[in-house]
Amino acid sequence: MSGDLRRLVYVSTAMDDFSREDLHALAADAAARNQAIGVTGMLMYKGGSFLQVLEGPDASIQMLLDRIEADSRHLWVSIVTDDAVDARAFSDWGMGLIDFDAGRAPSLTELAAVRDFITNCHGLDNNAAVAAIIMHFERFEEQARDAA
Repeated sequence: MSGDLRRLVYVSTAMDDFSREDLHALAADAAARNQAIGVTGMLMYKGGSFLQVLEGPDASIQMLLDRIEADSRHLWVSIVTDDAVDARAFSDWGMGLIDFDAGRAPSLTELAAVRDFITNCHGLDNNAAVAAIIMHFERFEEQARDAA
């Protein structure tokens, strides 16, 4: 094990829709903040929902998780997996953003990074992860129907 390296994967729903500009500003701010505390990862956004992978020192990940859970911009923060790991899956990504609502297909590099993460992630029970993500998106859809 390489020290106290931790990988946290969570899903959440945005309280309000993010504009493209807001989303990109959020990712840029996160990348700068995360670099200072040794955290890497990626953020996916689709239709008001987030999936984020955070990797770094245990204390830094805990601080970010506490901030995310207290952030009023998030609803239904659901932890998919939270594990000690030997190596980072996104070592080259300060905070990579994959915006599925951007009006363009994700790049091959983005898709390859996500595919590699899902297929090679140690300690991640893919069935449980998929079930948690589906439940999260179902709750989002229920909220949207109730609001209509």
